[in-house]
Amino acid sequence: THTVLGAADSPGILPRALQALFHGARSRASACAFVFRLSYVELYNNSFRDLLAPVSQRRPLPASTVPVAGGGVAEKRDKISLREDESQGVFLTGSASLRTIISSVEEAMALVHRGLSVRAVASTDCNEHSSRSHAILTVDIMSRDSAAAGATTRASSARSRFDSAAGSTK
Repeated sequence: THTVLGAADSPGILPRALQALFHGARSRASACAFVFRLSYVELYNNSFRDLLAPVSQRRPLPASTVPVAGGGVAEKRDKISLREDESQGVFLTGSASLRTIISSVEEAMALVHRGLSVRAVASTDCNEHSSRSHAILTVDIMSRDSAAAGATTRASSARSRFDSAAGSTK
């Protein structure tokens, strides 16, 4: 997690990558319109959980609960399914907060920190707050060329994924 997030004085891979993506979009703002969407899910016990789902979508887990980073226990949320098709590739469906629109690095990082606070964790010999799940943060970027009246516009998309594996159980 430290490599991905870093610290205030030494940003990790994720804040630096987001800075580069938003800088690239700003530098092309006169030629293209950009939309950024962020998804943050964890894979725990072969099930996906949307780490950005609002409290209204949460339901308590059954008796086999898992502690989370912010205290309390993990909760079930809307069922998320893994899908694949030719045009979209591999993607997730099932939660209204998947692909949340973001407009800045700061907004994205605030969502990441919110998601981290509900991620499944447990103590190990090596780490008191070791993650018990794999986390996948996806940034989808859509762009549309600005065109003169009557001209054809071109749309394109890109996807970046950042993964954080579950911690050691020893």
